[in-house]
Amino acid sequence: MVRLFFLRVFESFFRHRWLNLLPLGLMTIAAVLFFLFSPPPYISRGAIYVQGQSLIEKLDPTVAQDGWNYNSPAQMAVTDMQNLMETESFAVAILSQTNLRDQIAADPTVIPEMVIALRQAVTLTVAGENLVKISVEDETAENAFGLAKGTIDVYKAWKLDNDLRESDVAQEFFASIIQPYRDELTGLQDELQGYLEANPDPVRGERPDAEVIQIAQYQQRIEVANTRLQDAIEKEEAARLARTKAESNVNQTYVVVDDPQVPIEAKRTPRQTLTLLVTFLALGGLLVTIAVVAGMLLDRSFLVPYDVQHQIELPVLALVPVSPPRFALAAEEASTPSRVIFTAPPSSTVEEVRT
Repeated sequence: MVRLFFLRVFESFFRHRWLNLLPLGLMTIAAVLFFLFSPPPYISRGAIYVQGQSLIEKLDPTVAQDGWNYNSPAQMAVTDMQNLMETESFAVAILSQTNLRDQIAADPTVIPEMVIALRQAVTLTVAGENLVKISVEDETAENAFGLAKGTIDVYKAWKLDNDLRESDVAQEFFASIIQPYRDELTGLQDELQGYLEANPDPVRGERPDAEVIQIAQYQQRIEVANTRLQDAIEKEEAARLARTKAESNVNQTYVVVDDPQVPIEAKRTPRQTLTLLVTFLALGGLLVTIAVVAGMLLDRSFLVPYDVQHQIELPVLALVPVSPPRFALAAEEASTPSRVIFTAPPSSTVEEVRT
């Protein structure tokens, strides 16, 4: 069955070979016209070196990343950037770093279209264990440079914001409760001072037990309030220190080794040219394949004896050769004919079926 299928495919192709090759020729012409009339883009490139572990993480393990990952630092950074690029807020933040920000502010309806164009223009590649390369294509040199630089800057800002968020929340929380704790402590101290002024030490003898107990209760409450205040102050300072550590950690972890530059001329790389050419040829080949398979499926003629046996369920009596043999029949066997003679039931006459 497999051999018969390929025989029919070849027969369908060579029967109308020039017509079947027409889509491939048209796609080749389209590729030539594309290269002639489509202007090459401006390309701006940059590179980020991603540290596996920063100096702060080595000195202070509390700020180190959780767990261990099979992916390299560069691969994790590329994955983060690709995922963020799918969000509109991240993409708009990049676009806002370019000359397109005025257009976005004037007409917000263009944002979805610009976001799609941005995702197509930015290419992220892993170039080793720790190196991430960023390439941006655009019709103008200024936008290509702005998008490349914006991608790097916005990503670093996002990483910093992500690391600072918890520190900021903690710092704001403890800063908000320090003053109430301080006021509470001051109030208790004032109450104790007022009680001592109202109940001074006796000239002779000792204080009554009730006063001693009351003073001890005031002192205990003051001690608890003071401990709570000092704990809040220490935690607020720790959150402030964590913020400083996070800022330094991001700056050490993501180092821009190649700053994007404004491209001088528009050009296509050999890889881009080859990719476009292969794309056009692959599309032409796909159209040729569809045409050949469609021709094979629509062709109901008999090409080999098996067709007669399978479709009409009659035995084949003889094969009449012709000269020259057709491609598919010649591939079947050297003397394969293009005319099949078969027998019908006794009540019928002999028929010829021309393929």
